[in-house]
Amino acid sequence: MHSRETALQEISERPSPYDTTWSIRALIIYDEYLYGAVICEGWYYALRAYNGGAGLLNREIRRAGSCETSLVEQQCARKKRRLKSGKILDFCQVNIRYPHDVIRKGEGYRK
Repeated sequence: MHSRETALQEISERPSPYDTTWSIRALIIYDEYLYGAVICEGWYYALRAYNGGAGLLNREIRRAGSCETSLVEQQCARKKRRLKSGKILDFCQVNIRYPHDVIRKGEGYRK
């Protein structure tokens, strides 16, 4: 991303993930890319793509045949992992919950 984004090159000659200015700018550029990479528009979908990949999300959208979030969520077919604790980690649940958590926590910053 650094090699093709002049906005990042203006901050540093090489990728600088520990530089807050560079990393925040890179995140914004990546989020903007994801916003356009998903078939359905909106921050809910961009955040799901950030958390779980645009390719998988676009497949779920195609299977749903709609941008209706509940229909897309029903098409989620991601892995489940058993943790050492015995608990099952469902990647669909994690990916679906992620944008809601980010948006809810963001409300606190707005206030």
